Amino acid sequence: MSCLRRCPPASKHPPPRTCTSPVPPEIHEFASMDTSSLQDVLTQTYSRLPHRDLLLLLHLRSLPTHGTPSELAYRLAIHELSHRLDLGQRGVHTPPPTVLSPLPPKPSSPEPHPPPLPPPSPPQSHPLPHLPPEIWSEIFDYVHDWELSTALGITTPHLRPPADWHNKATSTDHAILTNQWPLVASTLPHTLPTATGLRAAIRFSYTTILDHLLHHSNPQVAKRTYALLSSADLSIPILASRDNSTKVLSWWKHTFSVTGFSPEGTPGYYSPEALDEASRKGHLPVLEWWLESSLPLRYGLVMDLASSSSHLHILEWWKNSGLQLEYGKRALTAASNKGLVEVLEWWKSSGLRLVYDKEVLVEATKHNRVEVLEWWKGSGLRVEYSWIDIEGALEDAIGSVEEARCWWEQQGVTWEGRAVREWMEVRVL
Repeated sequence: MSCLRRCPPASKHPPPRTCTSPVPPEIHEFASMDTSSLQDVLTQTYSRLPHRDLLLLLHLRSLPTHGTPSELAYRLAIHELSHRLDLGQRGVHTPPPTVLSPLPPKPSSPEPHPPPLPPPSPPQSHPLPHLPPEIWSEIFDYVHDWELSTALGITTPHLRPPADWHNKATSTDHAILTNQWPLVASTLPHTLPTATGLRAAIRFSYTTILDHLLHHSNPQVAKRTYALLSSADLSIPILASRDNSTKVLSWWKHTFSVTGFSPEGTPGYYSPEALDEASRKGHLPVLEWWLESSLPLRYGLVMDLASSSSHLHILEWWKNSGLQLEYGKRALTAASNKGLVEVLEWWKSSGLRLVYDKEVLVEATKHNRVEVLEWWKGSGLRVEYSWIDIEGALEDAIGSVEEARCWWEQQGVTWEGRAVREWMEVRVL
């Protein structure tokens, strides 16, 4: 007996047909265009839109809405090209330039292209976590960092630009914050960068922007950039060390062929403040960079600075670096002043020679650091003081020092009925 297989009934609706639309030939044409040609095409396209539509598109992109129709079209074209991911640029939101820094109109003659440079390296920073925009706005309102929030394209209505950005920054400076070279190039040479914009480029490791400006085909732009980067107020090694940017330090060393013998007043010069800042800020990668740079190392009382900031890992790094250690009384005095018992303990266990005097007790008393007074008492270290020093510390204190006063009374200090000799006598805790 034969068995018949039961098949499902045929569907009344045939399966959908998948069809691929052919790519219009114009798309291939656009894809083969260089940035300058695309910019012209985009500008012409936007120029055909009604003025109301241009304003809407600019508003949605948080761009300035003032200017003639041709200026608005040009501004949109620059913005779109700046956000093309296939151009090797980061896809970020362009922050809104202020009214004081409008983008200039399109120049009548094409701006000369900067010399070809290698593609920009990936940014050092990690991508932002996916949080609602209003949460980011609250965060930046709290940290009160207009420059960072603007560079990231985060709208913070309650933040206002700092004085330098409000009073001195040019449209070039505001364009630098976007890290988009086409946008920066569109402002040159009508406006030029200032120390404010270049300082931001160093802070955010925008080395490609710095390179373009420094090697720009317009001598006015290149000379202005070089002069600013040569000034003491814009010292690249100091700022990069402070900002923990080894990327900028490497760019600086390569670009200016730094050997350690550049005269002061040139971009290749560096002072001890660079390593001092890295130690004060706790930037271990920067210290490692300097150690491996083969450059002569210059530094001051770096361990005092690390102690004052409670950077135990930096203290440990210097101790094990094999370099000559530089420190003084400030290391233990500042730790006593700030209540940094963990720093005091590190120094005691370090095996290094300890440098201190009565000021460790005076500072601890003046700032009501009873925990520090207890540490010194139980440390087994010899520390001298006199009653007159302690009374002076209590009188000089700004805040309440009742706990410190009671602590000293428990140690046998009395404030009345003592001879002058007793007040001046040197004692050991």
